[in-house]
Amino acid sequence: HPLFLPRGSVLHMRIAYDNSEGNVRNPSHPSRRVVTGNRSTDEMGHLWVQVLPRQRDDRWALQEALMRRRLEKYPGDFVAHANLGAALEARGRAEEAIGEYRQALRARPQSAAVRNNLGAALQTAGDLGAAIAEYRQAVQAQPDYASARHNLGSALVLAGAFAEALPHLREAVRLSPDDGTARNNLGGALLETGRVAEAVDQLRRAVEADPGSLNAQYNLGRALALHGRLDEAAVHLEQALRIQADDPDARRELAAVRARQARRPN
Repeated sequence: HPLFLPRGSVLHMRIAYDNSEGNVRNPSHPSRRVVTGNRSTDEMGHLWVQVLPRQRDDRWALQEALMRRRLEKYPGDFVAHANLGAALEARGRAEEAIGEYRQALRARPQSAAVRNNLGAALQTAGDLGAAIAEYRQAVQAQPDYASARHNLGSALVLAGAFAEALPHLREAVRLSPDDGTARNNLGGALLETGRVAEAVDQLRRAVEADPGSLNAQYNLGRALALHGRLDEAAVHLEQALRIQADDPDARRELAAVRARQARRPN
């Protein structure tokens, strides 16, 4: 169980060293005065304390405070600006995060990770076009960066550029084959471009990776319905509604599937 320390607590450690002739582990004979250091003949005594926040969100508050303190000492520090941006973004302060990421990029313009994070913050702030531009630069800087590929492809889907999104989503899935979200987004883009059979395959694998995904279950149901496999479609749409009973898209799609089933000849 963790030990909770009140604010202002002071920790002390007392270490006793036996430097006598009688200590068989003493490397010096005759014994000599020993000082602190990192050599094998030095004495090393360090107190390490791991401090964790009580609440998960407090970790981001702690990171924000630490990075701001670091920036007071090193104003242009790349790592501090990048980590501060991540902390601000995690706390829902996307506009502030954007500024910190841009400061970090002044120090390292080719950082794919920061470009990708900046894109995500811009997308959260509602600037999809600027987000896509940053994702593109992240992919250009590091072509095998699965997260940037996925983010670029997903953003292009939101922009309606389905055909352009496909190669990026395919590459994201190749780089990270167990990523159910990437497979779901690839399947959705395939559906929008009329590649229904391929979409079904990708969406099945998305559901296998994450059976609790509302979007994957819904998209697979929709794809199966377009493929004419109504009974299978109904199963996945019903599962989507078990995950979220009030989802209007799943309800509407399931009603359409039920209507088509009712019209089938006996």
